[in-house]
Amino acid sequence: MADLLIHNVTIFTNTAANPLRHGQALAIDGAVIADLGPEAELAKKYPDAQRLDGQGRLLMPGLINAHMHFYSTFARGLALPRAPKNFAEILSLLWWKLDSALDGDAVYYSTLIPAMAAIRAGVTAVIDHHASPNAVDGSLDRIEAALQQVRLRAVLCYEISDRDGKAIARQGLRENERYFKKCAAAKRDNPQHLFEA
Repeated sequence: MADLLIHNVTIFTNTAANPLRHGQALAIDGAVIADLGPEAELAKKYPDAQRLDGQGRLLMPGLINAHMHFYSTFARGLALPRAPKNFAEILSLLWWKLDSALDGDAVYYSTLIPAMAAIRAGVTAVIDHHASPNAVDGSLDRIEAALQQVRLRAVLCYEISDRDGKAIARQGLRENERYFKKCAAAKRDNPQHLFEA
């Protein structure tokens, strides 16, 4: 069974034996690649699947961004009071001020916009390290909600630090634990669940 058939593509398999496969199609069932093979063969095998014409383009495995901070996109073009001289100043003048300013809506929208850019660039999965010391509880759910809009897979975590005090650090630990349990339950119900903690 397949919901979608991507045809008229050259598929890059990333295998040494046959890295490029011309005249191919890819059958997708939900979130899983169900089949790969010659276009005519898969068209007969999955006659009811929605068809997407790849227009002769290259189809390849999705890219993975293994170190993302979605909220940092708010810093694009941000003017600083002075140029940082080292990494510690970058943290204190920019990143820590920014993450302290986030509320729930800012967490959501600072995820949605770069998630759309990621998909456009071929990224299909990210590992995000999040911090919002004034909006800890439920912050990973807000990120997940934004990512669901574009169907981007993710491993999410709340960044643990005592820079905002021990109470915020403990709150971050609880947020990670809560989200871990949520994802584990979701995976039991649906092994294709897009999110991990």
